[in-house]
Amino acid sequence: MNKPMAPAHTAKPGRERPGDRPDDRPDNRDAMFEKAADEVRQSGALGRRGRLTDLFDYLAQRRHDPHPPKESELAAEVFHKADYLGSGDDPIVRVSVHRLRKTLADFYAAHP
Repeated sequence: MNKPMAPAHTAKPGRERPGDRPDDRPDNRDAMFEKAADEVRQSGALGRRGRLTDLFDYLAQRRHDPHPPKESELAAEVFHKADYLGSGDDPIVRVSVHRLRKTLADFYAAHP
């Protein structure tokens, strides 16, 4: 009697390659990311619609970019400061990114 053979790419349990598990597929990761982002937005942790929410949404949108946005890009795109040179005269971007990091750290500390 012929025994059905497992596909050659099937790994032993616990030794899956990236992409083998359903959760590792890009479409599932995107869905999981969107779900997590929606949870953060709906929790109210970011506050009402404003700079922090705009920054969060912008960074979430750009998550697939190979390079993180520069400070000047954030200033122009999120804060509408086209003349921002990152000279340190206006710390809006650095302060906002710091606040966003702290807000997300607090959120995930309270929602493990």
